[in-house]
Amino acid sequence: MFKIITIPFNSATETFNSDVLNEFIADKEVTYFQSEFFCCNNKYYWTILLEYDYLEGYTPIGNRHACSLPKKETLPQLTDEEFALFKTLKGWRREKAKEEGLPPYIIFNDSHLIEMIKNKPSSLEGLKNIHGIGEKKAEKYGKEVLNYFKSVNGEQ
Repeated sequence: MFKIITIPFNSATETFNSDVLNEFIADKEVTYFQSEFFCCNNKYYWTILLEYDYLEGYTPIGNRHACSLPKKETLPQLTDEEFALFKTLKGWRREKAKEEGLPPYIIFNDSHLIEMIKNKPSSLEGLKNIHGIGEKKAEKYGKEVLNYFKSVNGEQ
């Protein structure tokens, strides 16, 4: 799911009030974001594009759409087996993000996870060949990811 939030600059406090953003993402896992600043009619704004899923176990209230877990239909490029791996990797990512106090998309976004599943990297170099995964991420999370793929493939 996607959402665009635009927040006006408050010249009295010289800040952007992020309460609306924080309230929106409180029950969601943000998988991707893009942020821009712009000026219109001499007023400044901060706009954020969010791609998100509802957190696992979340029950929507009112007229919100239920989307607590990714559905296979939303990722047609994955086989059933690959989709199971995707859900497992998302769970690992969520736990790692909680440990580190980070949003999950900072660890790896969904497209990183999908590309890992499709390419099945067997080395840190292979992991770094995935668009958006550099030296730091490969060094920080690479061993865990590679060990996971080894265990799935029955390797020791």
